[in-house]
This record gives sequence, C-alpha cells and structure tokens, in this order.
Amino acid sequence: MCSFIIRLVVVLTAAFYGSLSFGAPPAGSDGGTRGAFSEPGGGRARSVSYSGATEIVDTTTNVGAKYASDTPGEVALLVSGGASTLENATIAKSGSPTGRSDDYDFYGVNAAALVHKGELTLKGGTIATDSAYSSGLFVYGEGKATAENVEIHTREHNSGGVMVTGGGTLDAIDLRVVTEGNSSAPIRSDRGGGLLTVRRGEYRANGAGAPAIYSTADIRVEDATLVSTRSEGAIIEGRNSIALKRTKLTDDNNVLHGKSTTYKNVFIYQSFSGDAAVGTSRFAAEDCEITTKKGDSIYVTNTSCVVELRNNRFVNEDPEGYFLRVRREGWGRKGQNGGKVALTLAEQEIEGNVYVDNISELTMAVTEGSRFVGAINAENTAGRLDVTLDADSTLELTADSYVSSLQNADATGANVKLNGHKLYIGEEKTADNLPETGDAGNGRGGPGRPGGFGGKDGDRPEPPEGDGMRGEGPSTGDGRNPSEPPEGFDGERPEPPEGFGPNGNGESFGRRPGPPPRRGERSEGGRGMGERRRGGPRPSRPERGYEPAPEQER
Repeated sequence: MCSFIIRLVVVLTAAFYGSLSFGAPPAGSDGGTRGAFSEPGGGRARSVSYSGATEIVDTTTNVGAKYASDTPGEVALLVSGGASTLENATIAKSGSPTGRSDDYDFYGVNAAALVHKGELTLKGGTIATDSAYSSGLFVYGEGKATAENVEIHTREHNSGGVMVTGGGTLDAIDLRVVTEGNSSAPIRSDRGGGLLTVRRGEYRANGAGAPAIYSTADIRVEDATLVSTRSEGAIIEGRNSIALKRTKLTDDNNVLHGKSTTYKNVFIYQSFSGDAAVGTSRFAAEDCEITTKKGDSIYVTNTSCVVELRNNRFVNEDPEGYFLRVRREGWGRKGQNGGKVALTLAEQEIEGNVYVDNISELTMAVTEGSRFVGAINAENTAGRLDVTLDADSTLELTADSYVSSLQNADATGANVKLNGHKLYIGEEKTADNLPETGDAGNGRGGPGRPGGFGGKDGDRPEPPEGDGMRGEGPSTGDGRNPSEPPEGFDGERPEPPEGFGPNGNGESFGRRPGPPPRRGERSEGGRGMGERRRGGPRPSRPERGYEPAPEQER
C-alpha cells in the first residue's frame, strides 16, 4: 500500500553544479539530485517547495484512479518514492501561477504529474492541463518514469507534453501528445537535461516557439511521427543531442520566435541563457523522412556540432530554402557567433544548397554511396569549408561552388559532375578543359592527380570541440586565443553518448578523420584558414534573410 498525503508540501534542495554528468551523479554530489545544472555563475544551491494534491511516497498499484488540482503552484500527482504502477489513470491540472518563476520550467512545480524521486509507470489513461507552466508528465532529478499508451493534451504556454530536467529519465511508448501553447514542445527538456526515450507514438505542437522536440538533454526517438505547425521541427541547444530512427518529422515554421530571423526545421544553437552547457551538439538521423515546409532543412549558429545522416529522405518545399545553413544569428558575441559543423552523409541522397558565412566552418564527408546534388558555398563566403568524397559517392553541382579543400578517393575525378559549372578549390579552380560532365579529381583540380588537399587520401577533418563559441571575449576561459583551433581540433573526435549514433552503439558513420590544416597554414594546393580567398568574388550584399535580431529572450 502507499501513503497518500493531501496537499502536503515537500521541500527539495537541488544543488547546482558547473556541468551535467550524463548518466551518473556529478562529482561531489550527495546523491540527492542526479542531474546537475550549468546556471550562470554556478555553485549556488536552491530550495524548491513541492506541493501535491496527491503524493505517492511508497510502492503502489492502482487502476482507474483520478488525480486533479486547480491550485496554482500545486502538482496534481506528486511521486516522491516507491515504484508505482497506475493503469488508466485520469490526471487533470488547472490553475495558472501569477508571474514567472524558474520553479515551473526547471522543477515542474505546476505540472500535472511530477516524479522527482522514485519510479512511476503509467499504462493507458489521460493527462490534460489547461493552465500555464503545466507540463503533462514531468520527470526531475532522481525520478524515473515510463508512460505507455497515454494521451496527453496541454493547452497553455510553457506546458510540454513529456519533459525531463535535472537528470530525470523518461521512457515514452506509444503516446499521443498534442500541445497548443507557445514554448510547449510535446517532447521537451530544460535546465539540467536528462535522458528521454521515445518509441512510436504521435507528437504534435501547435504553438509558436514550440518545436516537436526541444533538447537540452539526450533525446532518442524511434518509429514516431513528429509535427510542428508553427515552429521549428527539432531544436538542440548546447552540449546535447537528438537521435532519430525511422521517424517522420514535419515542420511548418511560419512564425519567428525569440531572436530568430529565419525559418528552419532542425535548429542547432547555443543561447548562453544558462539552460545548456557549452559544447558540441549532436544530431543523428537514420531511415527518417524529414519534411520542411518553409526555410532551411538544417540551420546552425553559435555552436559546434556533429551532424550524421544515413539513408533519410529530405524534402524541402521552400524554393529558397537551403539544405544546410551555417552562420551568425542573434545569439552570442558578435564576430564569434558563427557555427562549426562536422557533417557526414552515409548512404544518403541530398538535393539542396549549402551556405556557410565568413565566421563559420564546415567539414563535409560524403561516404558510402551518397549523392549530393546542389551548390556548395556558391556565395563564396565560407570561413572554411573542407570536403571529403569516397570513391562510391558523387557530387553533382548546380552552380559554381567554392571549397577550401577537396579530398577525393577517386583519382580520376569521375565522381564529381560539374554540369557546366566551376568548382573552385582553395585558390584555384577545376581545369577548363575537363569534359562537360565535369570530372574533378584530386590535387589541384585536374583529373587523376594524386594526393588531394589537406592530408592523405581518405582522411576527413575532425569536428571541432564545442568550447570555441563561448562569446566571452578574447579568452576562451582556459588561456587559449579563440583565433586558434580549440583544444581537441587536431585530436580524437569526441564520442557521442552510448546509443547515440545511428547504429545505436555510439559508432559514427564513415572513417575517423585526420586533422585539418591549422589556421594560417597552407594545405597542398589550398589556402590557409587565415588567408584571403582569390577563387571568385564575394557577394556584394548579405545573404537573404539576415537582419540584426532584437534583444529578447530565447
């Protein structure tokens, strides 16, 4: 049996630490709170009061129970211990709090169901909220929850469907989740993150600033349908991840929110709000269908990230939308707030353009029979753009393109189709006497020249570490000059968390790359990172859609 305490106030003290330790308590923790937080300044402790209309503290089993609260700042069902199973429960929450407090977003103080200690399993039933800051199922700290065949509907702002913070663990199976309010992702996380696994189910977001997924955690989704009708499809902030398998993601980003000045589907960034640690973001998708109604398919700003794509179908219905755009936006310190992307395509077909601005960098590996059709850096703006191409994969240009280096495993260059366009490599361009089909081999652009650019054939540049985008001025915090490649740039590639990669085992696509040239050094036949490009004219105006963003919250 369990102990039910009506309207009992429980005080929880949560410790703030400097960084999140994935899957284990941080060093120095007393075990009371498994997750940790990267709040600006760090090192502070905070006491949070939980009040539950009904509280479960011991293991229990119940069928058909009803839990409700209409009191602001009170949880309808609070789980503080035990390992309980509730079948066909009805959980309802109303009563919006006055004002705004971190207690609601970070700790779930006004949620419908909150698990902060112990374990909860929900089988069947419904969760409904019609008040602000009222997420459906919220898991924090030491809490663990599994929800299966549950319907969740939230109607107001800052009210996610399923949500983790502070290191919570949540497994969502065959759920049907709809959110109506702004800033209310059906799959949501906030400060301190955690692990959220979604298997099957349907998730729909109808509010502005409400993507289908908002990740400040490690979020894995398999065999699900995700729809966002007004916002981005999926957002990753900072050193966090999203991994999709056999999932259909559709977005119609038709309302700009916060500092955004452009429309996009997969959005990877760092806001420096303190909600996400600074570091390398990770996005992986395998056997998915990703549809973009408006804007760019993938957009990166103010962070470093690894993007791994295998055998997906990308559809972009916007004729002006790019496949990938990497550039400055309204977040971070001006001049240091571009993006650094390591992109790997494996068994992947892409039709679309790539844009990189002058303070951003891209390494692009086209592998395992992939086919890229489009323009690469046609605006000739990229700070650095290195391409590797294996012998089984192809590049097909739709406009003149500019790259810093090209490493092609096919010495004949037959796998690069110029289609009447020019491919500028470093300071030079492909030979004018190439066939109309546009063959481009290794080295300085002529067919069959061995060696390639920037290293041995088959080597791929390493993705940068994520601590070069801090936006904190000349020093990165560890004595390095930000103009130099960050620590780890020439070393081992950072590994994803266990189970992150498309194979579910932490392995990444393709070959482990070798180091790129350092800034200011010239690779064979190419320009150094600090040298001026002479391959073609820079555009005379900024790229479409960029305007200074207003200062406002994310």
